[in-house]
Amino acid sequence: MNNTFNFKRFSWIFRKTILERPVQILGIIILNFILVLLLYSFMREIIGWDATQNLTFLWGFVFGGCYLSAAVFNYFSTNANGSSYLTLPCSALEKWVCAILIAGVLYTISFLLFFKAMDAAFVSYYHQLLDPKEVNYLSKMEAVQPFDLNGHVAKTTYRMYGVLVSAMMVGSLYFNKLSFIKTGLIICLVFGLLFVVNLGVANIFFNDVNDAFPFSHVSLHLPSAGVVQESNILIRPMNEEAGIELPQPYQSIFKVFIQYVLAAMLCVTAYIRLREKEF
Repeated sequence: MNNTFNFKRFSWIFRKTILERPVQILGIIILNFILVLLLYSFMREIIGWDATQNLTFLWGFVFGGCYLSAAVFNYFSTNANGSSYLTLPCSALEKWVCAILIAGVLYTISFLLFFKAMDAAFVSYYHQLLDPKEVNYLSKMEAVQPFDLNGHVAKTTYRMYGVLVSAMMVGSLYFNKLSFIKTGLIICLVFGLLFVVNLGVANIFFNDVNDAFPFSHVSLHLPSAGVVQESNILIRPMNEEAGIELPQPYQSIFKVFIQYVLAAMLCVTAYIRLREKEF
C-alpha cells in the first residue's frame, strides 16, 4: 500500500504540480474569473439579471473546469515532457488523486466562493441604487436576488461539470496534442447524436415535436386556443407548448447516473489510462 499511495509523496507531487506550472494552473483559474466578471458586468443590461447569472455561472464553472482539467495532464505534447512526468518517483494513483483534487475540489471551491462574493456584491450595489420612494421599489428589490447555488440551474450545472471535466481528463490522456479541442469535438458529436436519435424516436410517437432532450423531456407544439366569437370564451387554455418529462423514478435514476456513476466511470477510465501509459 505504501508503494501505491504515500501521503508524503502525494504532497510533494501536489506542490510540484502547482508550483512548477503556476501560469498554466493558476493562470487558467484567474483568467476565467476575470472573464466571468467582465461578462457579468456587461451583460446585465443586455439580457437581464437572471439570464446573466445563469449564463456566467454555467459558462464560468463548466468551461473553466474543463480547460483546467485538460491542462492538468497536459504533459504528453512532447515525448520529453511525457517521459519526465511518467518517471516521477510517485505512483499513478498519487498523480491521479492530485489531478482530481485540483480540477474537482480546489477549482470547485474557489469558483463557488468567487461567484458567490461577486454576485452578492453586484446585487447589493444594485439594491443600494434603488429609490425607496418609488412605487415599484419592492418589486424591483424582489426581481433581483443573489444566485441560488442550490437551485435548478446550479444543480444542472453541477451534473454537467462532473461529466464534462471527467471526460476532458480522459481525453487529455488519450490525445497528446490539442486534447481540449479534440475531446470537445467528441463530446459535441456524442451529444448531437443522442439528441438526433431521441428527436427521431419522439417524432415516431408524437406530432409537432419542438425538441427532445435525451433521457429528459419532449416538448410539443400545441395549436393556438380557439375562441367562441359569440361568448368570447376560450375553448382550450392558451398553451402553445407542452412538455412530456421522464417519469419518476426514472428521472431521478438518470440524474444520479449522470452526476455520480458516469462521472466516476470516466474518472476511473482516466486512472486506468494513466496506468497504461506508465507501462
